[in-house]
Amino acid sequence: MKEPCRKNRRSDPFRGAGGFTLLELLVAMAVFAVIGTVAYAGLDSATVTEMKIDEEGRKWKNLSFFFGHLEKDLACFVDRPVTGEDGARLRAMVGKTTDKSGKSMELAFTRLGKGAEGSVPKRVGYRLNEDRIEALFWPSLDLAPGTKPDIYEAMHGVSVFEVNLNCNGIWGPDCVSDVLPKAVEVKLELKSGEKIRRIFFLR
Repeated sequence: MKEPCRKNRRSDPFRGAGGFTLLELLVAMAVFAVIGTVAYAGLDSATVTEMKIDEEGRKWKNLSFFFGHLEKDLACFVDRPVTGEDGARLRAMVGKTTDKSGKSMELAFTRLGKGAEGSVPKRVGYRLNEDRIEALFWPSLDLAPGTKPDIYEAMHGVSVFEVNLNCNGIWGPDCVSDVLPKAVEVKLELKSGEKIRRIFFLR
């Protein structure tokens, strides 16, 4: 008996290669999403860390600049009293005072000129205005009524700025006589919480 005819089966070149199923695609997408989230979180954390490091660097750089500038001013201190706007005599170095507008001046003194200023003495001052330390420079030593100083920001981000003078071995915000101070103590507290204390000895 003849066997029934059977069609010859040709091998399918794509048979068994198989594509991705929907479930496999979903799993792959979920894995990539997790990897992407982790990578983004790591990148974001690295960016925040770098920004904090840059901010810290700027803060200490500004602090170093301020103290360096103040140190140079104090190194040029000279015993030259001045005349204020009201005609009153002011000592060569004055500690904490308050002007007519009610603004407090932590330190004002006479120093010799520096660099392009030549050797002409200058009257300078330092005060805290809100969260900024300002440096003030008067155009002349003996002031006419209404004379205004040039004001520059010396440092920002400061919550406390305190100056004490050493007069006859006693520390205080100002000298009570014409005795020249021997040293100047500066205390700073930054808004970020750090507290700094420096002492400058006068020649």
